[in-house]
Amino acid sequence: MEHTYRRWALLLLWLCLPPALADDGIFRWHDAAGQLHFGDHPPAHAQRVVLPAGENDRHLYRVRRIFDGDTVELEDGTHVRLLGIDAPEVAHREREAQPFGDAATAELRRLIGGHPVRLGYGPEHHDHYGRLLARLYAPDGKDLDLAMVAAGLAHVEVHPPNLEHLPQYFKAEAAARAAGRGIWSLSAFAVRPAEQAGHLLSGFHRLRGRVLRTYSGRHYAYIEFSGGLRALLEPKARAAFERAGHPIEGLTGRTLTVRGWLHRYRGRPELWLLDPLQVERFE
Repeated sequence: MEHTYRRWALLLLWLCLPPALADDGIFRWHDAAGQLHFGDHPPAHAQRVVLPAGENDRHLYRVRRIFDGDTVELEDGTHVRLLGIDAPEVAHREREAQPFGDAATAELRRLIGGHPVRLGYGPEHHDHYGRLLARLYAPDGKDLDLAMVAAGLAHVEVHPPNLEHLPQYFKAEAAARAAGRGIWSLSAFAVRPAEQAGHLLSGFHRLRGRVLRTYSGRHYAYIEFSGGLRALLEPKARAAFERAGHPIEGLTGRTLTVRGWLHRYRGRPELWLLDPLQVERFE
């Protein structure tokens, strides 16, 4: 009980501190017995606690480094992955830059312009790499993530539960696609027949195919398309399709245009459907 009281007291103290002091940081860590601790004198393995101040963070943050078109580092060392978008990769390690990767990085640098940024959050605050997930806003309120999509230098990324701003982002993406701006001038971002999925490289793709059947497995639901493509849905995703009025049982025989990250499992092309927003068109 005493540990719990001390933990919450530290968090409340952190929230009440002026920004200049709060930026020094409160950290969290587990001791050898597995007990969770919070404090401002952490051991080496502790993690900084990032507590958003609201939907749009009232604080301004300096950007120290821009890694690419969707990832930056703040002055305090925090890595921020821009929420709701994905930009082409730049050259790193032994991989060559993807088309428009350098252009996307340059555009984000131009948009930031050396000025501090504000952060906007969704329900999920970190990705599986531990990076902070946030939208970047200019001091005047301009949404820099949206600007990257409008410029055709990033596509919309669907990752529940962070979905709130996606309708606006999809609208900007559609305009950029219609104008053939940036990545939308590349054939790699055009809609491909599902029958070609087996010949495509792993990565983001837009695919159109007829649903042959749907079925449920032990852990996932499955949608099989013509040409061998298979989409996987976790229970939450399946429930989201039902809420949207598109239960998977009613999709057999329909043609869908889907988007997402293509991979292979035992040589078979597969794509995770996390939300109905990944279906661009139900025919």
